[in-house]
Amino acid sequence: MDAIQVLRIAEKCFQYKNSSQFLSDSGKEFLGFDVETHQFKELYELERRFPPSYPYSEDCLEGTELLNTRCPAWCDRVLFNEMAKREVDFASNCSKVEYGLIGQTVCTGDHKPVFMQFVFGRHGELRNGGEPMQSVSGHVKHCKPDQQPVLLTVVLLTIAFSAVLLAALFPNL
Repeated sequence: MDAIQVLRIAEKCFQYKNSSQFLSDSGKEFLGFDVETHQFKELYELERRFPPSYPYSEDCLEGTELLNTRCPAWCDRVLFNEMAKREVDFASNCSKVEYGLIGQTVCTGDHKPVFMQFVFGRHGELRNGGEPMQSVSGHVKHCKPDQQPVLLTVVLLTIAFSAVLLAALFPNL
């Protein structure tokens, strides 16, 4: 019986037999291996339903192709604290909250920028006519269509922030 090489890892080399699996179904079967943020219990993230944001070809003709130099990963993320989570949860009851990649069909460099977009309003604030938008228990009862919300889009354009964050968290590295 001949052995079939499924994965080859070497310096600047990550060759997976079926690398298209990372792009199909948004790499869902690999999400279980992505555990880096689990140590930050006070940070939250929306469910990722998009393919890995890294490493893509920087060649303009192949900008949608994953490179075989590194393991595909969700390097670019939008993480938020408890206060922001309440706003996002509140917004999701009134409108659509989106979290995804920008430029999936074009060349954007080796990283695809990530965005999160939602309608932002003051959590629990009284709206138009003094009627509360949430109950005493904190659950949203209804959302008025005339509340004049602000559309908030968070875009992560580079990984420079990640390097700064790591340096701040681990100054001895």
